[in-house]
Amino acid sequence: MGLLNPILFGLGLGCVAIPILIHLLMRRRRKPVRWAAMRFLEEAWRRQRRRLRLERWLLLAARCLLVALLAVAFGRPILRAAGLAGVRGPKTVHVVIDDSLVSALEGEGGRRAIDRHKDRAKALLATLDGSRGDRVSLLTLATPAEALVFPPSSDLGAVSRAIDALTPRASRGDFAGALAALGEEINEEPSPASVVVFTDWRGPSVPAAPAPVLPEVWSVVASRPAVAPASNMGVLAVTPTRRVLIGRGALDAPVRVRVRRSGDVDAPESAPVVLTLEGDRATTVGQGAVRFEAGQREASVTIGVDASALRAAEGRVVLRASVGSDALPRDDQRRAVVTIRDELSVGIAGVRRFGSAPSVREFQGADWLRVALAPTEDALRRATGGIEASEVDPSAIERASLDALDAIWVTRPDRVSDEGWTRLGRFASDGNLVVVTAAPSTGPQGWTEAFVRALMPGVTIDREPKEFDGGSLQLPRVTPEQLPLLDLLRAELDDLARSVSVEWALAVRAGEGCETLVELEDGTPWIIAARPTDVGGSRERGAVVLIGSAIDLEWTDLAARALMVPLVQEITRQGVGLAGEGREVVAGAPAALRGGEVALVAQDGRQVSRTGSESRGLRDAGVLRAVDPRGATRGLVIVNPDAEAGRTDPTTPEEAQAWLERAAPDRVFWLGDEPGDAGEDEAIEAAVAGDSGGVLTVWALVLAIVVALVEVVLARVFSHADQAPAKAK
Repeated sequence: MGLLNPILFGLGLGCVAIPILIHLLMRRRRKPVRWAAMRFLEEAWRRQRRRLRLERWLLLAARCLLVALLAVAFGRPILRAAGLAGVRGPKTVHVVIDDSLVSALEGEGGRRAIDRHKDRAKALLATLDGSRGDRVSLLTLATPAEALVFPPSSDLGAVSRAIDALTPRASRGDFAGALAALGEEINEEPSPASVVVFTDWRGPSVPAAPAPVLPEVWSVVASRPAVAPASNMGVLAVTPTRRVLIGRGALDAPVRVRVRRSGDVDAPESAPVVLTLEGDRATTVGQGAVRFEAGQREASVTIGVDASALRAAEGRVVLRASVGSDALPRDDQRRAVVTIRDELSVGIAGVRRFGSAPSVREFQGADWLRVALAPTEDALRRATGGIEASEVDPSAIERASLDALDAIWVTRPDRVSDEGWTRLGRFASDGNLVVVTAAPSTGPQGWTEAFVRALMPGVTIDREPKEFDGGSLQLPRVTPEQLPLLDLLRAELDDLARSVSVEWALAVRAGEGCETLVELEDGTPWIIAARPTDVGGSRERGAVVLIGSAIDLEWTDLAARALMVPLVQEITRQGVGLAGEGREVVAGAPAALRGGEVALVAQDGRQVSRTGSESRGLRDAGVLRAVDPRGATRGLVIVNPDAEAGRTDPTTPEEAQAWLERAAPDRVFWLGDEPGDAGEDEAIEAAVAGDSGGVLTVWALVLAIVVALVEVVLARVFSHADQAPAKAK
């Protein structure tokens, strides 16, 4: 027999000595005082001595037994002998195994953490007996947490095979989600059960959300948090300076790679970084090295791309950045999509010109844009070439005219119909760029409501433009990384922006999902960007940009300043690249399925997700294809490892204990560092405790109450308090 609370049991047994000590103290010899009638009392005492001695021993035994029974009850006994299995009830055990990214961490001999977790889980199964009614469920921690075997099953062989099949994923652990997956069992009439968690508690193990409260008859048993830090390097980001490479002479755009290390960071360190172009065969297109100073956790390296290796590629390609191998290889790679095109096709929805070209004084917004997108001077054309600009009638925006475009600039939004805005919304959601400026009139802007409804639900625009009396532009304090349209201009954008004056602008308030790229002196957003919101509420593809002023000299002198050409070029080129079909998702998050797409398929042909506006969370890193009902590829989905999941710094035991205690107050037990450690047997018994422990505890309490009643009766009877004294004759 084992005990769940051996310390309480030992203290209780120690308390048995209390009634014995009282008994001994009551027997202390006293100095007799002889008096005349003493001989008559001595004679009566000798006649009753045997009976009194028996009464005292019975009372002492009852009191010692009462204390011992209470010690057994608080010690919570568990019967382990096979011959006593008949008095032990069936057990329910919920096994939770950490298969998150950090579970791939290799220890001594190259043995991964998940392999240790699986071995210990199978050792636990070996202590159970399905024929007796023992049941086991199996849950995994990788986000989103998954119940592989649920409800609990008595087929322990099937559970063991499911454990063998577990492999590390690319997402972080989801403790709260794993416990929440037990909701069905928790909400029903709870019976005694145990939740056994096998994890090293590394990285972001303890979630910010509070733990779900488990039933009072449930206990939690967990592996102890790892103590020693483990060194690791992981790729945080791979950012091509240009998402769209246009023209064969502009293919040598550099790529920035950001790397983070965790664990021991006290010493300087360096590691090689390799850029690879994925396809039918992997091609190395760039190499470099990232260097860390002592104490530095994050560092970046910029690597030039071999243009000759990219010239053979066409369309959207996958660029992979890899850092030197270490003990946790799962986060050593990260991917990004780059589009390679000979030229871009951009539409300008403004006033259509007929006849001879107007003079500069007669230029309207569409004319300024045409020059900025496709300059007429040879030097500018060579520097910014690769864009073919065409006119689009804003009052008659048709699907056919949009299908031939990669992006569209709308300079006369006041002439776009409601149906036209709907088509522009679909155009953006299909993975394209839509840029809208204010209408040239300084009067009320009646188009704003239709624009917001179709393309930017997260923004609020006043209908009346606001006069700013020559205010200048500035960058916001926090430059957005979610939609870095102006990334290449960041170094010089401040100086260029200050030279631009603004007379009129729309009062814009950016909401959720919108990023401010440039603002006015008073903080009013002037250029904002967002993903278009589709019917399912997803923002995974497409890009929408709003400029708060018309490209008109009455509104702003932007068109006459040096900022005009680079601003228009960068918004167009980077916007088309970011809006493209390649969707980048962090492991653990769902990837949106668009209209006409019915499944996500891995490179080996395995179907990962099917139908619905959103797939279930994707746990594995890699490249997926979004296919239509005919099996044709509609786009790419890049699943990258969760950067936070690669942190190998251990969680403190106090943090882990505090989080678990919220789920099961005073019912948390810890496994040893290795099987066979001190306390391991007791913790395993806690894990497999079924109804037997509770039954024995109840019986011990019942017997204690019976013995207490018997002791009270015996003490009353043996005191002879109810016997009246004999009357004198």
